[in-house]
Amino acid sequence: MKGEVGVKKRAAKTAKSFTLFGLLCLCLVLGLAACDLSFGGGGTGLTKEVHIYENSFSPDRLQVKVGTIVEWKNLNTVAHTVTSDIDLFDSGPLEYTGTYRVSFTRTGTYGYHCSLHPLVHGSIVVVP
Repeated sequence: MKGEVGVKKRAAKTAKSFTLFGLLCLCLVLGLAACDLSFGGGGTGLTKEVHIYENSFSPDRLQVKVGTIVEWKNLNTVAHTVTSDIDLFDSGPLEYTGTYRVSFTRTGTYGYHCSLHPLVHGSIVVVP
């Protein structure tokens, strides 16, 4: 009986260890899934921000390297969009504190605007 109790304690301890290990693995997987990194085109893993505030993009012209992720964040109390001038991307309406990300994997100049406010526009210049 005494040996049987020891086996049960070891089994319970082993089960707890596996549960903790499983939870740690799950946290790692979920954490990696939450990262929005692009590895295509020799991505840099860099993220640059553009704020939408007082009916403007700030900065309204941003130069980045190939592979950079640009994140727009609406700091205005009215909705805005981030819409490519040539239909490459469209965030849809972003409410206050809403964000939108695009990974730029090719060189070039990418103009964009707010489809809700036609005078609000900007550009991303992607360099090697």
